[in-house]
Amino acid sequence: MRVAIYQDYVHNHGSLAMALQDRGIQYAFFDADMIISGALSMVDLLIMPGGADLFYCEKLNGEGNDEIRTFVENGGGYLGICAGAYYACAQLDWNKGEIAGSRELAFIDATATGPVFDYILDGDIEKSWYAAVDLTWGEQTFATLYEGGPLFDGAKDVTVYASYDRGAAVIGKSVGKGQVVLSSPHIEINADAFARGRYKHRNTSPDYELFVADELSGDVDAQNAFFDFILNIFEPVEHS
Repeated sequence: MRVAIYQDYVHNHGSLAMALQDRGIQYAFFDADMIISGALSMVDLLIMPGGADLFYCEKLNGEGNDEIRTFVENGGGYLGICAGAYYACAQLDWNKGEIAGSRELAFIDATATGPVFDYILDGDIEKSWYAAVDLTWGEQTFATLYEGGPLFDGAKDVTVYASYDRGAAVIGKSVGKGQVVLSSPHIEINADAFARGRYKHRNTSPDYELFVADELSGDVDAQNAFFDFILNIFEPVEHS
């Protein structure tokens, strides 16, 4: 499987790249200009990672989203993680209306609403958004990494792959010949990767983040297995 990771030049997606590398999956970083120029024809899956979706809107609205939609309808895959999940819903409501409105890509007919205040530190958006949150997948419940992802209010005609105690956390649907999966938690970052990325420098909550890492640490196998399961949804497409 050939994977494109969207590159906005604002956010660091090293943990995602490392997760793919550990699985022997071929990947490359694609920016908006590459997508607009048709580069998605070279890959099987586009991953829209975490970050902030307004940066995505600025560069991709119009031609970029047209290319993404055509890619998926023709058999490609779209995996939206956190910001990438907000971005692919029909509506967005961030921080009780601070950022709100329709979204052009609109793969999923839902309002992506976040953050889940009960999950972030002290319910305060000015503090850490990280948390180890229970994710239920089939008969398993394990800790997954939350960092401000959405709930999918009013989602219609979707498959729920995994859930929080507050509602669906990972959902998907077929779009044309392709597949779309949206993940509220950072399913690509297991406990080990999260722990390796912690710093005290310029961190207002280092002890809390170490606590989150410890809460995640007992479920590495389940975290890896679930990410593998999601990646396996995306069947490679034939290219001429």
